[in-house]
Amino acid sequence: MAEESVILISDEEEDATANESVLIVEVRDEQRPSTSAATSEVVDEDLSITFSKKAIVMPHARYDCSTNPFSPSEKDTSTPVGNNTAFCEQCFCYVCDKLASECVVWKKPGSCHCNAHKQSAFWKAERDKAILGYLHIFNFEVMEVDTDLRLAEKHLRSFEERLQVEYDIFLKGNQTCLTDIVPCNCYCHTAHPDTSGCKKCKLCHAFVAFYNYSKVYECVSEFLDKAQKETPRTAAVMLLGAAKLFSVHAQPYGYSSQYYTNPNSYVSDAVPMLLMRVADTLRTMIITSDFSTSFSKKLQEFFSSLLISTKCKWLTNSLDVRAWDDPLLVSVLKGQNVKGERHHRGKREVLHEPVVVVEARVQKLKEENKFRELSRYLRAVRSDNKVQLRSMKDHVPFYLCKAGDYFGAMNCFFASSSQTCCVACRLSPAHFVMYMKTLVTGRMPAGSDPILSTQWEAAKDSNLPKKSDVIKCALRIMNWNITVFMDPDCWVTLVEVACSDVMTHDGSLVLKSFQLPDTSFLLWSRTSAAAILHEGTKSAEKQIQIPKTFLLQYPRQALLLLVTQALIDRITYRRMMTFLSVVMAFKENAWALRWLYNGLGPETLHVFMSVLLDDLYSERNTHFTRKFELSDEQYIGDFLCYHIQDPRPMTYGTKRYVFDVLHKNWHERDYLWQYYLRMILQQCSHELEPETHRFLDAIKRRNY
Repeated sequence: MAEESVILISDEEEDATANESVLIVEVRDEQRPSTSAATSEVVDEDLSITFSKKAIVMPHARYDCSTNPFSPSEKDTSTPVGNNTAFCEQCFCYVCDKLASECVVWKKPGSCHCNAHKQSAFWKAERDKAILGYLHIFNFEVMEVDTDLRLAEKHLRSFEERLQVEYDIFLKGNQTCLTDIVPCNCYCHTAHPDTSGCKKCKLCHAFVAFYNYSKVYECVSEFLDKAQKETPRTAAVMLLGAAKLFSVHAQPYGYSSQYYTNPNSYVSDAVPMLLMRVADTLRTMIITSDFSTSFSKKLQEFFSSLLISTKCKWLTNSLDVRAWDDPLLVSVLKGQNVKGERHHRGKREVLHEPVVVVEARVQKLKEENKFRELSRYLRAVRSDNKVQLRSMKDHVPFYLCKAGDYFGAMNCFFASSSQTCCVACRLSPAHFVMYMKTLVTGRMPAGSDPILSTQWEAAKDSNLPKKSDVIKCALRIMNWNITVFMDPDCWVTLVEVACSDVMTHDGSLVLKSFQLPDTSFLLWSRTSAAAILHEGTKSAEKQIQIPKTFLLQYPRQALLLLVTQALIDRITYRRMMTFLSVVMAFKENAWALRWLYNGLGPETLHVFMSVLLDDLYSERNTHFTRKFELSDEQYIGDFLCYHIQDPRPMTYGTKRYVFDVLHKNWHERDYLWQYYLRMILQQCSHELEPETHRFLDAIKRRNY
């Protein structure tokens, strides 16, 4: 009977006694039981063989072959060692992971895969390289490779072929005659126009190579665009792989700089631009994507190892950005460090980051709705691009409102540094309107653009500031910002804020009607409000202080009159483009509009009425877009009647002008407010002055 063996598969990859993945147990003849005897044999205390048959050899690595002994070596690729070239039918190449008979470099000098085994660090690295393919240049572990990285490898292989074709065409150049660039002025062409040139100008007619890198630049840019549409892990590897390929490109010696005007035509200009794009995109990905720490570190190490020109050396460490768990950054986000500085091991450390990184962190924190942390970060971070950083810091009040910190937002308007002025100085009228509505109602515009949004939603629950604090903040902003001070919409909003604390979903304020104060309070409040505003403009900080006595009797009415007095100062300062929207803002509190009217001087009153009539008769009023309702028509007619019945001598000249304009443009069918004006004048005709009577008779005849 032929000799039989039993194969025992070891459970442990690393065996303490042998380096093999199979164990051969030989059955000796003297120990073989007879067929009639019991078939059980005790090998040791824990193992008993009850049955045996001839072994079937399973697929195995060459170094585990039981038929052909293996001679291990650490790093020998020049020639086969011992009998390592021999193999059985089930032997596999450790590096290629396929049958040894199919390995094309099994015994080829310089490779010699027959010598490969798992105990060698060199051969293990070669196996990983074969498994990783193109990805081995990134030093990824085999366990890190997933479908995203395999897709990146596929794209990179295809891109490498296309890029090489374009680069080869670029290196060949474009053969062009120099006379096509610079005409030859030699006298020989004047005497003999058909000649190709004499000996003196022969060099001017030579053909030279011009090199245009723009096609290569377009090829790379197209690939970068494609990469940015992939998942973050795929895109990151594609960007780095592309950078490794084009960063070694060089400009051949020849003509270029005087022939092509596009900077993409020169390697020295195009490659730095492409590298900057790759670096900026990768920095953004490291911040915004959920990369593991090891993956991000490998991206950074790979980029810093690129062989780039001296002109681009400053980009070498551009991917070395702070991780989210950086101690200084964490302390800033938690509010434990407001300056963005710390002393670590005797050195001063400052939170200074490129503006691209700042933008990425802002976007990430916004997506996570961490507006309080975002505000802390922007107030502490520094960057070389101060203009762009300042633009982002101007949104800190908005983020504080999102977080429900309305008092912090109002204080942030006036926070300044040694390098920049306060945010209030740079507010646009649209932002001022948005902030005022938010501070008084606790609602904020929805969507990514707060200015263009038409839907408003409730902000984070928090205590709203007092109406008096909001108005003081608004008046102080107007003292700092001349653009806001001059804009009519800002004054309309401020009047509405004084009359409302409720907003509809489309952002319109719901105006409230206040009780008419007594005459003595109206007279006293004019002097007091003017004094309060005057003191505010005189102070260095332009801060408004409202005494408690001013708000004691009629608190809401007093605030409205304070705003109205500030509006009088604005109207007196310079002519406004429109007054109709301002007048309509007082609709629910017409007594305040009369208070404003009585506070205007003769010249200012004439301008006020002149502009108001222009607004009313404009066929397309660009400053007042809301459609007139019936109550609006009545309100306008009532106010014009109040002006016409004004007995003060200072108004006579203005009233004559108003009579002339009204009589000239009287069309009750087109302007319903004219009808209400006529009806009111008719009801009190016994009280009208002679000139007003003549006007009433004239419009009656005009009407009929």
